[in-house]
Amino acid sequence: MKEEFLKFVNENMTVDDMPTKDMKLIAESCGIDVAIRLMSKLRGGLHIYTPNFWQKKIVKKYILANPHKSAKEIANEVEMSETFVNKILNEKAADNRQGTIFDFD
Repeated sequence: MKEEFLKFVNENMTVDDMPTKDMKLIAESCGIDVAIRLMSKLRGGLHIYTPNFWQKKIVKKYILANPHKSAKEIANEVEMSETFVNKILNEKAADNRQGTIFDFD
């Protein structure tokens, strides 16, 4: 698209100008600029799936990056169960304890 047209779109497009309900939802949730960029950069007809539990990998990283916090405190911060947090911590501890046949004297 031509720069002049895109500039006009960015300055004048509203949520009501969005072509579909999905794009209106994106514009309302993330901003009109995000919706415009999605429509202008991605091919039409693309279906985007948003998973319910999208933060799983980063939650695990957060848990492991905060060993000074209690499982209860982390569980509250990431809105997961304390059991889930302990499971991740226990998996990490088990990984650290695993050795090889070459580790024995």
